[in-house]
Amino acid sequence: MTDPNTGHVVAQIGGRKQTAALGLNRANQTNRSAGSTVKPFLDYGPAIEYLNWPTYRTVVDKKYFYPGTTTQVHDFEPNYVGPMTVRNALVQSRNVPAVEALQTVGLNRAKSFINRFGLTNPLYASSALGIDISTLQEASIYGSFSTEGVYHSPEFIQKIVTQDGKTVDVSTPSKRVMQPSTAYMLTDMLKSVMTDTNGTGTLAHVPGTFEAGKTGTVGYSDDVDVPAGAVSDRWFTGYNRNFALSIWTGYDQPNQPGNYIAPGYMSNIPLYIYKAIMGYAMQDVISEDWNKPGNVQVINRGGQRELQIAGAAFSDSTTPVVVPSSSSSSNSSSSSSDSSSSSSDSSSSSSDSSS
Repeated sequence: MTDPNTGHVVAQIGGRKQTAALGLNRANQTNRSAGSTVKPFLDYGPAIEYLNWPTYRTVVDKKYFYPGTTTQVHDFEPNYVGPMTVRNALVQSRNVPAVEALQTVGLNRAKSFINRFGLTNPLYASSALGIDISTLQEASIYGSFSTEGVYHSPEFIQKIVTQDGKTVDVSTPSKRVMQPSTAYMLTDMLKSVMTDTNGTGTLAHVPGTFEAGKTGTVGYSDDVDVPAGAVSDRWFTGYNRNFALSIWTGYDQPNQPGNYIAPGYMSNIPLYIYKAIMGYAMQDVISEDWNKPGNVQVINRGGQRELQIAGAAFSDSTTPVVVPSSSSSSNSSSSSSDSSSSSSDSSSSSSDSSS
């Protein structure tokens, strides 16, 4: 858990049943894929930042193969839902729209975007559904969505006071990593993940709190003998204006017999942990909503509150260039789930966990 306004690490747990004094801190490990929790900052964030995508931009969930391969992109269920908005694709965590979004943005621009957070992961088409990252990194990245696009590197020490009373400031500097409009539009959609009836994060919602978040799931390849629906990793990363919290559950050796996360209650443990910790942290704190940037317009499309960047042209999946209507309906904020071939968002448990 971090304070998104400073980057200060408020709390950290490196695993459970720890006995070693200097044991593995899983909150800092970067060798596990985060599944669909990467979609906001790797796929859709760059699409809003570079291509001016509105939240209602049409994407198509259809049979799709990774470019140049015969490998099909799957969700946990075998069906496809066809044309849908970016908001609904993120809320339901559909995989094909996320992969196509990354392809439309381009790997170079996506890499430039994540470099702003200090990430240097090599990117491939499949990266749209997960890259290796730590919960510490994700909490800090999601924290920048909360602070209008300003990123604070995570810090454990803010200052050092010497024996002679001198204070040395060792706090980390902040920097802008995206436009306020990008951060606000991502937050608006991620709110729906936790409140929409089809959202994958509803079990994590803390009543009375303005918050946003995303689930992440990593499945097994077909050659690993596990029960149907079992997964190796489950994530939930969420935030409000006061705290950002990222949780991973899984086993250190997920391919060993019995080291899988079963569907059902065990799969939802990250969401329950988030709700318990964030609910406790916010019990004496007044929750405030985010302020809409002036260049973001609110429009009504089919009864759904959607957002667009005022006057910014964008390419739709069926139309080369669309110039948004200038009509807007309100200046309030709104709200906005998850699955994958190597990443998805149903649910899980774990022997080792971190937050």
